[in-house]
Amino acid sequence: MVAATVYPLILRHAKPLVAAVGAHGITDLDSFDWVPHYLFWGLVPLPGLVLTAVFIASSIMHFAHELGDYGSLALHGYVGIVALQRGRHAAFNAMIDYLAFVHVPLHYARCWRNGRKPGLLLAGVATLMGAAASPRMIADPFVFGHRMQRVVIAHISHEYVLEHPQ
Repeated sequence: MVAATVYPLILRHAKPLVAAVGAHGITDLDSFDWVPHYLFWGLVPLPGLVLTAVFIASSIMHFAHELGDYGSLALHGYVGIVALQRGRHAAFNAMIDYLAFVHVPLHYARCWRNGRKPGLLLAGVATLMGAAASPRMIADPFVFGHRMQRVVIAHISHEYVLEHPQ
């Protein structure tokens, strides 16, 4: 199942949701604090299997902020069961649904509370552009491979530091 993440996913009905979910990371651009996170995770040499393990661990930690430790483990366990029973497309769509309807709204609420309004504006523009472009991308495969895992890990790392200043 882990290695399957590097193959293309054909997402017909989920493209607008994928565009909206992907756009939420643009809030990172509201300052230059994102640069070291994206440089590090973009350049650190890690074997694919290790990178995927870091991605999964990061995701569990990230959603624990919203769901608690057990809730995040339960969500990831559920998605794993969906993958085993119904395939990776169904599992990906289940995670996209959580991201679109729970995580992204909570992320935007945190940004609002923390005064990250320029990031919210950037994300709003990116969401509208993604939604406008997504119908034209219906036939295109969406590849969620190691490059995308690096981007997500960098976003999670950046958000973690913002939420847990030392």
